[in-house]
Amino acid sequence: LLFDASTTVYYLADFLKDRHNLTVVTNGIELARSLAQNPSNNVILLGGIMRADGISVSGTLSHKLLEDLYIKTAFVSCTGVTLEAGLMEVYIDEAQLKRKMIQVAGSVVALIDSSKFGKVDLTPFARLDQISHIYVDDGLSQAWVDQLRQTSVPFTICAEDSVAAYTPSDRANGHYRI
Repeated sequence: LLFDASTTVYYLADFLKDRHNLTVVTNGIELARSLAQNPSNNVILLGGIMRADGISVSGTLSHKLLEDLYIKTAFVSCTGVTLEAGLMEVYIDEAQLKRKMIQVAGSVVALIDSSKFGKVDLTPFARLDQISHIYVDDGLSQAWVDQLRQTSVPFTICAEDSVAAYTPSDRANGHYRI
């Protein structure tokens, strides 16, 4: 599994603390520390230049390491997303690293806070058709639900006590609840 250094992805990793024998690759320092507390996990922290806030590392060292790995599933987030530009990042070096993550991953899952939809940021790093599945909170507006349903990307809206999943084949039939 590959996790980017975003806060949203960090919360997913928190749910995996008690899972055993995971191999995790990340550029997120706190995420790596959290998952490494379980001694059965193999946590690989990508190398590179540390951001001033101490949250992540990025740079060409990370790119070179990723080239030598097979990543089954990458989990990424973004600071903005539009239909036209796809997923965007405010930091150029983070966007470049996320592009590389997407290149080496068998599938890419995007975990996106609903407030990021419609927000344009500095650097696009992934087109929507490069994403295998999007998970978003239930704050997503109906207008965005309708727009996403016109794409080829499956997405799931997660609420505290319900989940609504949309797949491209459901366009004509609506959606189903899990």
